[in-house]
Amino acid sequence: MNKHAFTLIELLVVVGIIAILAGLLTPAVIGAQQQGRITQAKSDMATISLALKGLDNTYNRMAYKDGTSYKLGNVSYTAADGGITIGSLSGNSYNKEKIDDYCKVIAELSDPGNSGVTLSLNKRKMKFLDPRPEYDPTKSCTTAENQKNTWLDPWGNPYMIRINVDYSEQIVDPSDTGKKIAAKVILWSLGPDGEGSDTAGDATNNDNVCSWKDSWK
Repeated sequence: MNKHAFTLIELLVVVGIIAILAGLLTPAVIGAQQQGRITQAKSDMATISLALKGLDNTYNRMAYKDGTSYKLGNVSYTAADGGITIGSLSGNSYNKEKIDDYCKVIAELSDPGNSGVTLSLNKRKMKFLDPRPEYDPTKSCTTAENQKNTWLDPWGNPYMIRINVDYSEQIVDPSDTGKKIAAKVILWSLGPDGEGSDTAGDATNNDNVCSWKDSWK
């Protein structure tokens, strides 16, 4: 019995078909992965928001008022338009000098006994938020290892947090400063590109993931 042997042309055709199929499938796979990360970011923001509301329900506020400033994680924030913002931008990227501040705020919610944080509000040392599984409570919350495991978004950046402090339950919309959101707290992620801007309409904000709506636009 003669066995059929593939010719070079047949092999090239098969390879070509495989390459075409891979080209068609790759964008779909990448898109599904990206959508999964967006869903994870939404879930994270809902969890952190719930923790801050737990703080509010316990102490009737989400930040301690210290004269003209407000504190959380023993970090001072200046109020503007009735709210404080945890996190800031340096150029279009998250300000790395503020990552320690973010870790201290999260530690007040999730690891109030941590040696790296002085509690501003959570004097009862109640845990409102579970630490990430990889977080090491035996080390300061600001160590490089714990920074990487302190509720970062799926793209490796801290979440931006804006809290209402004047009890109006109105927060200036960071995507449109002419609008206000009826909320006590909102969060957003800088999204897949890790970039954002304080200027409404800036293209770097287009992929930001928000807790208060489906997209930045």
